[in-house]
Amino acid sequence: MKFPQAPLMTLMIPAAVLLGAPMAFAGWDEPNNAVLRECTVLASQFDQAQSEHKADKNYKDAVALSNEGKSLCSSSSMQSAGVAHLRSAMKLIGVKPTM
Repeated sequence: MKFPQAPLMTLMIPAAVLLGAPMAFAGWDEPNNAVLRECTVLASQFDQAQSEHKADKNYKDAVALSNEGKSLCSSSSMQSAGVAHLRSAMKLIGVKPTM
């Protein structure tokens, strides 16, 4: 049995529309985007504050929590846990998150 062949352009246009569809929603702020943004801001705040708190007794624990939080933030399903870890790390060294 021989199938009819569709011209290449008739296949490319729907494919381009389907592949381009996510770009149409790129500006839409999904909840995960907000959590990812919070991860980024908190990680940056911790990195800026950690050099001033190296003598703190909880410094090593805070760095470990921060590293774990950054790792969780890079996972698409564990970003909220990453935010919690980063907030805890900042609390251990006495820094109040601004977000």
